[in-house]
Amino acid sequence: MITVRIGDVIEVDDHDYRYGIGPLIVRVTRIGRRLQVADGEWLDLEGLELRRDGTQISHQPRPVSVRVGGMRFRQGGPHARP
Repeated sequence: MITVRIGDVIEVDDHDYRYGIGPLIVRVTRIGRRLQVADGEWLDLEGLELRRDGTQISHQPRPVSVRVGGMRFRQGGPHARP
């Protein structure tokens, strides 16, 4: 099972998160519930949206539901280490 922690930086493609367009990169600020549905396991979370270069877009956390199997960990989180 994939473990997400506060402070992790994750990236998901647009088909792996709900109600957005294009890739999404967030630094996780709050972890909510996991939900198993027909198309996979989803995780509700909040995070600060980042640009590709890692700079922060907004100071307000964005709520988002992401498909657990579609998450990729980036630099800034423990899972990004080789």
